Amino acid sequence: PYINLTTDSVPTADPVNNLELCDDLDDGDGTNGMAISFDLESQTAGILGTQDPANYTVTYYASAIDANTGNNPLASPYTNTTRDLQTIYVRVSNNGCFTDHTTFDLIVHPVPIANFVEDLEVCDDDSDGSARNGFSQMIDLESQTAGILGSQNPTVYSVSYHKSLAQAQAGVNDLASPFSNEFPYRETIYIRVFNNQTMCVNGISNFDVLVNPEPTTAIVSNLSYCDDDADRDDTNGIIQSIDLDSQIEGILGTISGDPSTQQPDDFNVTFHHSQVEATSGANPIVSPYTNTNTTETIFVRVENKATMCVNDDASFEVIVNPLPAFKVASPAIACLNSLPKFLSVESASDVYSYEWRNPNGELISITDTAEVSVINGVVLAGNYTVSASTTDGTMCTRERTIVV
Repeated sequence: PYINLTTDSVPTADPVNNLELCDDLDDGDGTNGMAISFDLESQTAGILGTQDPANYTVTYYASAIDANTGNNPLASPYTNTTRDLQTIYVRVSNNGCFTDHTTFDLIVHPVPIANFVEDLEVCDDDSDGSARNGFSQMIDLESQTAGILGSQNPTVYSVSYHKSLAQAQAGVNDLASPFSNEFPYRETIYIRVFNNQTMCVNGISNFDVLVNPEPTTAIVSNLSYCDDDADRDDTNGIIQSIDLDSQIEGILGTISGDPSTQQPDDFNVTFHHSQVEATSGANPIVSPYTNTNTTETIFVRVENKATMCVNDDASFEVIVNPLPAFKVASPAIACLNSLPKFLSVESASDVYSYEWRNPNGELISITDTAEVSVINGVVLAGNYTVSASTTDGTMCTRERTIVV
């Protein structure tokens, strides 16, 4: 008699890549290094290689001892029990023969951090023809990137911006920056943070874009003054007490007692010599102001204290009008044997209206000449005054005195 001895070959177990997943919120914590969806059996084909899966069994274990004894095989999908990285031991068996020398790791990568940031506030611009319709074409979404990433390396992590949560999570339809908002005044932007090395994503953060309108400004009248002699010269066109601040309520359109109108306490209103300075806010003019030319354009900057939005469109003129120019001869002598005695203005440079008053303050003429008063046959001597006023609407007046 004889018997046949059959020797079965030991199965082989090819090495396979590690299984890598991103941490998730399925267990309620996206930062604990645990994932509940490791598909261990996805490794089976790679481990068997060319061996017929009908003849070989591949099982997975949490320890080398279990892989050797075949006890406590792991079910798939599997939740790792060691955070971040756990080694899985493989047993390949066939007709009682087995190998238990192959392992691979389960790696759980952390989800990127998408820090919540403050809403992005911008000022309306007039590139669409209106600076108060709640739309801006120059919204710099990428100005939020550094705050969203925090300490995360921007060469490893990228941030994209989306119109919806679904688009952020899917990573589709990135918004370009600068961005033009679709909805006026307020629009929610959704954030996707992507780790370029681990391919992990966080798409749960968002912020609002707020488009604040520019302040409004009303057209105000020019500031007109008559030259004076506060600087000891009433012919040089210089005024030392020009009250620019008196224009503020008119520029803002403030209505006293109406809180729905723009109130001066809510705005910084400054005055400037040029449009460039008004735009930048440089070199504000202090009020009261001393002019340097008889006509000057003053440029206005209105800044909303709450939103920091600026309107620099307003301007007005400061005009210093000349006083009437004329002369009188003083003193004048009235001779009793040659009455009546007439007084007159001399060398008037323009057409003016006049008022003459005698020493008693009585109005005696409204022309460019006046007769010396005679009361009860007696000439009224003393100081006669003549006031000349411009007739061009500026209402500037100069007074001179003739001693009779």
